[in-house]
Amino acid sequence: MSVEITYISDFFSSQVLGGGELNDDVLLDTLIKQGHKIKKINSSNVQLFDINNRTKFIVSNFVNLNKQLLSALESNCSYIIYEHDHKYLTNRNPAAFKDFLAPKNYLINQNFYKSAKKVICQS
Repeated sequence: MSVEITYISDFFSSQVLGGGELNDDVLLDTLIKQGHKIKKINSSNVQLFDINNRTKFIVSNFVNLNKQLLSALESNCSYIIYEHDHKYLTNRNPAAFKDFLAPKNYLINQNFYKSAKKVICQS
């Protein structure tokens, strides 16, 4: 069954050749080969009309995403977070903490992560 997916990321490999962007390419290629329809959009270009409950979302890097739109995704959409660099921590480094357990004052974007259908973390 083909699914329409909007893929949100700060940058794509055609713009920045980084590890996260190259990893996104592998996932995007796999989804396309499976027959899914993909709409790629830079996080800084997402508009409120892009966020609707008819589309499934994969959110990769989202540092440049407007915080109001982050809330709209949380409230109205089905999404997966494809996490590259621990944006649930202010320092983005869980290894800085004993047993990888960050103090609560280091936690950010908690509602966004809790509202996701899945969170796939890489490091």
